[in-house]
Amino acid sequence: QWGEPGTLGATRVEQPVSSGSRRYQVDMPYLAAHIGRALPVSYGVIDAREQEHLSAIRQLQVQTLPSQRLEAVQCDGLSGGNLSYTSVAPEGARLTLKKWPLITTDHWVLITMTGVSTTGQDSSFEAVRKRPVTTQELVAGIGFSTDVRVSKVFLNTLQRNRPLTGKVYVSFDGGQTWPPLAAPNFPLLQLTLVG
Repeated sequence: QWGEPGTLGATRVEQPVSSGSRRYQVDMPYLAAHIGRALPVSYGVIDAREQEHLSAIRQLQVQTLPSQRLEAVQCDGLSGGNLSYTSVAPEGARLTLKKWPLITTDHWVLITMTGVSTTGQDSSFEAVRKRPVTTQELVAGIGFSTDVRVSKVFLNTLQRNRPLTGKVYVSFDGGQTWPPLAAPNFPLLQLTLVG
């Protein structure tokens, strides 16, 4: 038994990898729901009288995805690490994010852009509000088949020649848990907003 029965990412694997083997394969969507988390695992043995004998439940820690396997959100219209406000389209600058390993529609995504407001405070724009990954995005990634943008109206509220940072947060368990806002789990896009 992989995970708590009835919860997201839980499954019971009945067939071994090969006949007579004691190895069982957990399919990718069930693994992906537990990235960076601990989950209960157990097994059962059926005797000659068809009685099942359950093992003790163990906690298994699924590792996080290494950051070098993840990509930062990308912003169209950059020149040498700068985004020129005057060259941004009226509807805003387009953002894209390539798909990541083990991506499923059980994953949720949040993409923000943070700059320095005219009052000197950090100001954030949610280009993608917390939502599930779509089936189209499993193939294409985020923003390739839909229009994801950082608003030009928002960009106009920011100081020029100051940092503008793209942050990606992914919940691997259907939106139940998220990384802290101060610690996105994907690499940062770091650029400068210029006039």
